[in-house]
Amino acid sequence: GFPIPAQAQKTVLFEPRAGESVTSPLRVSGYSRNAEASNTVALVDASGSTLAQSTVLSNDWLETWGHFETSLEFPAFEGQATLRVGSESPRDGSFEGVELPVVYGGA
Repeated sequence: GFPIPAQAQKTVLFEPRAGESVTSPLRVSGYSRNAEASNTVALVDASGSTLAQSTVLSNDWLETWGHFETSLEFPAFEGQATLRVGSESPRDGSFEGVELPVVYGGA
């Protein structure tokens, strides 16, 4: 069967799946209900450096779940990286969302 989508309080990520090998550009899709429908998509390498980041709007927000989809281009990396999809907390700026391990699948 299919693995369950990665979930956080306000974000559900359908693509990619945890542990998936990824190549650039990476299709990222899911649903969220973040404030202002804004979703930050970032790929962070093992040392904590941001390899790529973009912001994508979902088609609805607040009380309803809005769909979002984006394509993230990133440079080659070694080993594992973390895909973060979510938003910054309006309270303290901390990240709220899904953190998903992925591995590089390119040559």
